[in-house]
Amino acid sequence: RSALRKVRPTEFEDLVALVALYRPGAMDQIPNYARGKREPDSVRYPDERLRAITSSTKGVIIYQEQSMQIAKTIAGFSGAKADDLRKAIGKKDRAGMAQLKPEFFSGAAASGTQPAMIEELWTTNEKSADYSFNKSHAACYALISYRTAWLKANYPAEYMAALISSVMDTKDKVPFFVAQTGEMGIEILPPDVNVSDHQFVVVDGKIRFGLDAVKGVGFAAVEAIKAARKEGGEFDSLWDFCARVDPRAVNKRSIDSLIKSGAFGTTGASRKGMIAVLEQAQAAGQKKQKDHAQGQANIFDLVGGGPAVAGLGDRCDGDVVTVGGVITESKKIKTRKGDPMMFATLDDLEATVELVIFGKVLAACESALAGDSVVIVRGRIDHKDASKTSIVVQAVDVFTPTPAEIASAREKHAAALKGPPTVHLRVDAATLDSAVIDELKHLLENFPGESEVVLEMQTKSGPRRLRLGREFRVSACAALHSELHGLLGGAVLSGAA
Repeated sequence: RSALRKVRPTEFEDLVALVALYRPGAMDQIPNYARGKREPDSVRYPDERLRAITSSTKGVIIYQEQSMQIAKTIAGFSGAKADDLRKAIGKKDRAGMAQLKPEFFSGAAASGTQPAMIEELWTTNEKSADYSFNKSHAACYALISYRTAWLKANYPAEYMAALISSVMDTKDKVPFFVAQTGEMGIEILPPDVNVSDHQFVVVDGKIRFGLDAVKGVGFAAVEAIKAARKEGGEFDSLWDFCARVDPRAVNKRSIDSLIKSGAFGTTGASRKGMIAVLEQAQAAGQKKQKDHAQGQANIFDLVGGGPAVAGLGDRCDGDVVTVGGVITESKKIKTRKGDPMMFATLDDLEATVELVIFGKVLAACESALAGDSVVIVRGRIDHKDASKTSIVVQAVDVFTPTPAEIASAREKHAAALKGPPTVHLRVDAATLDSAVIDELKHLLENFPGESEVVLEMQTKSGPRRLRLGREFRVSACAALHSELHGLLGGAVLSGAA
């Protein structure tokens, strides 16, 4: 900034010169350049031959290209020899420069240059070896500097959002630039699972924190959050988030980081409260997703039963299995003998498995292995190594469900979408003392789940309806039904079994 204030650039050439001058070796020439710009008549050329070479830089030798021109014009170097000098300067090759020094001095003397002038020119070369730029590089940096400065001045929020996003991989730099943004008067909004993207983005002149910058949250996790948001809209709670976001991509550590960063602020829940129920929310969410997936996967159930892809790892080598799923990927290649074969991926909505299809089988079923085909595969288990299981395919059939199977799948899918039933407790408030209420609280906590509990009480002033909070959601099972009857006696229950 000090250099810019001294020079007060008015044209692009000034920026190029400043980029090259603001380096060790050349920095002491900044005042001379600034004076030459303000007072053109003050520029002096100790040798008239330098005018054509340095007039554009106010009489100051700045660029490596100028050193080459001086070597050719004054010392009589050939173009190749002058380039050798430039290389030696650029690489800080003192030994290489020392070899060229005698020839430079003798050539300059032969052209009538004064000894003091020759010494001064060579001293400039030696200083340039500390750190000098060629003009082409300086021009590129100057153009980038000009554009970024223009963006920062005219679109400060957009510029800072892009800048912070560019350093998210080195997260120690994020706080530095966030603080700088605040000093510019630009508000940084906290991350938000309902609106944030990977990167920092501008919203109404403010910058919304990017989820990729939250420690412990990776690219795949953000993609999973965006996908769930796109499919089902905003998340209204931590429980809703855990029920909809793929737990394979967003683990407990990621959710913990999101909570602590304030990314669930729009749900209205406290951070402390969410941390306390995180494990319960995750367990309930994973169960709900599993139940939902089982409802969807009905179309792949086989007559007589068939294993899920996720369980194939427990099978022994050589076991013959029949599984159903969707072909998501396929790649046809040739063996070393030149025979055709194919690798494909089968997905049953819970897990995937690699299919290996050799010549004769491939010839018979290749059309069935097209992308997005719903198929039933029969084959032999092959454990390639401890971490990977494949099926060597023996037969593939396109799955064509009957109307009855489709209706059954739709019925189960619709039931899964409705969510768990509500547990209604109808009691006479006059019979509920504080001890019973405490026992009821502990009882509900012992059956964590997704079913909401609604307490309908008959009081002296009339009926009252109380919807219990998420921390009291339960698993509406027969065991809970029995325990509630034991505690509440004659209470009328519905939805608890």
